[in-house]
Amino acid sequence: KRFIEKEIQYPFLGPVPTRMGRFFSSGCCQCQVQSFHLVSDMYELDTSGLEGTVDIQERIENSLASLLELLKGVFSTCKGDLLEVTDGNVKTQPAVLENLVFFVETISVILWVSSYCESVLRPYKLNIQKKKKKKKETIIIMPPIFTSFQDYVTGLQTVISNAVDHIKGLEAHLIALRLEELTLEETSISTEERKFSKTVQGKVQSSYLHSLLETGELLRKRLETTKKLKI
Repeated sequence: KRFIEKEIQYPFLGPVPTRMGRFFSSGCCQCQVQSFHLVSDMYELDTSGLEGTVDIQERIENSLASLLELLKGVFSTCKGDLLEVTDGNVKTQPAVLENLVFFVETISVILWVSSYCESVLRPYKLNIQKKKKKKKETIIIMPPIFTSFQDYVTGLQTVISNAVDHIKGLEAHLIALRLEELTLEETSISTEERKFSKTVQGKVQSSYLHSLLETGELLRKRLETTKKLKI
């Protein structure tokens, strides 16, 4: 009782924040889970063949459309500036860069899945074309799954291309910022503290810019990879 009455407070250090919260809230988790469901359906199609698997093909078509919409949702969380300036005050937005990193990681997973889908669908399409040529048929009716995949690839290229353009815009915004003309949100700090904070801000700006350059380069490479996804 005496111990409680003293109301002594002991500092308790909890675990450091992890990336999991942002990973789930950004939609990347749902996007990657959906892509693995797609792998499962595509494997089932690969082992069963095109004939008599209309239900599987429809599931794949729906998964492709759903995956693309989820990816667009993930990209929407990457919008915004890394350094926001309001009335001469500057504020960092690290969540934007973190979401961009998650977006690139998710794109990498999706491209691996897409490559697998392409490796399954291409032989089927070539086989149908060969059979039609042997029968000398001028009109070749393909299952809609091939068109759905091509539409999906086109949409994927558009999303990645938009992300590359967005990163270019972020880079331009960072380069154009003149931090020495800005002030911190906290106005009660001393001149020495303000000078130190300016130095830190400059390093943050440089670090953000370096990260953006690396992220943009990775996305450009991923965009080139999508051009190989042809069936």
